[in-house]
Amino acid sequence: MQTGHWGTVLLLVPAFVTGFAGSKALGGSWHASLGLAVLALILARLLLRVVSRMAAISVRLSSLLYAALYSIAIMLALTGLTAGQRSPFTPPPSAFGLQLPQIPVVPTTVGARAHTALAYLLLALIGVHLLSLLARRLNGERGVLARMLPFGRYRQH
Repeated sequence: MQTGHWGTVLLLVPAFVTGFAGSKALGGSWHASLGLAVLALILARLLLRVVSRMAAISVRLSSLLYAALYSIAIMLALTGLTAGQRSPFTPPPSAFGLQLPQIPVVPTTVGARAHTALAYLLLALIGVHLLSLLARRLNGERGVLARMLPFGRYRQH
């Protein structure tokens, strides 16, 4: 980061000199060129700063993402129980040959809507999870996918 800092200083000094001297004395193109060079360097520095901080932020975000994935998966199963109930006159739903419990607290339509909304939310979070895997790979981290796969071998280089 020190290189970027001193590079900016080295560009700002002549930009100020050419700006104060006036465009006619030293040529306005020098001032504009130096100003654009300062802009490019500062934008590059900001980008590097954001990318370097993303590693620390991604650790916190991944914890939140996992908490959201687990919570939504649990809520999805519970709302699925309510969405499967038809009426008191139809037999209750079953799974794995077992009769599922009736949950009379939640109306069927509410449970079905909540179940559908949670399913879409879970799909979106899975997409974010996959994008974070891609981002970590593009950031130079290796072995992330191998650690996730059930039979993947992870070798640290």
